[in-house]
Amino acid sequence: MRTGDLVAGRYRLVEPLGAGGLSRVWLAWDKEAGLTVAIKQGALPEGIDPAEADQFRDLTVREARAFSRVSHPHLVRTMAVIPAAEAPWIVMEYVPARSLQQIIDEDGPLSPERAARLGRCVLAALAAVHRAGLLHLDVKPSNVLIADDGRVKLADFSPAVTAEAVRELARAGIVFGSPKYLAPERLAEGEGGPESDLWSLGATLYHAVEGRPPFDRPTITDILRALGEDPPDPMQHAGPLLPVLKGLLRRDPAARPSAAEVEADLRAIVLPEPAGRRLSLRPSPARRRLALAVAAFVALMALLTVATSARPHPAPDPGPAPAGTTLPGR
Repeated sequence: MRTGDLVAGRYRLVEPLGAGGLSRVWLAWDKEAGLTVAIKQGALPEGIDPAEADQFRDLTVREARAFSRVSHPHLVRTMAVIPAAEAPWIVMEYVPARSLQQIIDEDGPLSPERAARLGRCVLAALAAVHRAGLLHLDVKPSNVLIADDGRVKLADFSPAVTAEAVRELARAGIVFGSPKYLAPERLAEGEGGPESDLWSLGATLYHAVEGRPPFDRPTITDILRALGEDPPDPMQHAGPLLPVLKGLLRRDPAARPSAAEVEADLRAIVLPEPAGRRLSLRPSPARRRLALAVAAFVALMALLTVATSARPHPAPDPGPAPAGTTLPGR
């Protein structure tokens, strides 16, 4: 597909937004709704036979439609699923944003407090997914979006989001996920559950504060070997997040803390926002206005202080001055 092409007679492709794995995401214009959207173009895994290809197409359409029924403020909304010859097109809300990966690359790692605030948002999105009986299975920094207005959104779920579909693909030898953030049980068994999403959240928050993933190795083979055999690399900058991350990154899924326990631990690290206020990484407009007003007042007072100290102070009048003498201040 190219810029300008029309998908399903409705979505005009504007420009590519990114690509990775088996998908490419485009910015598109929805002619019917008069709305800018993001639309993901899927692809078939390499090396599968025609029968497996048919199975994969049917499965991914079914899974995407299941995920489209989940709605949460911290989850990128799936608006439509369009079957296609290879894999479905998935139409999603467009969120002008930088990913967490971009923020780390461009601005450096997050403080533990900012990472905890972000983690609560992602955890809330995952809780909604899990309540629906589904999984995400691709939580990673490039799939965590921080919008221009400060909202946090979890994007881009795995092609398989039900436990049944995950098992079905595992039997075919297909495991989706990014090796750097993949839970060990998914590598060993091909399957996973909500605990696998919590591992990936832990790996994502680890990367947020340390600036690198838990298993920072030169090749995918080395990463997978470390994932299967080694503990996560020691943390240097996690601070109060350290026990939370250690718990999330336990190799045994049953030993990981529950989502409720993680939420309580993250909440203890950062003060919650007042009720009804969006939880974000950026200060609210009211706080920004207050900060600007305080800064302006401080600057004004400093300027007045400098002006006052620099102004000549009149000396006592010494009476008539001798001819040719200039009095101070005159």
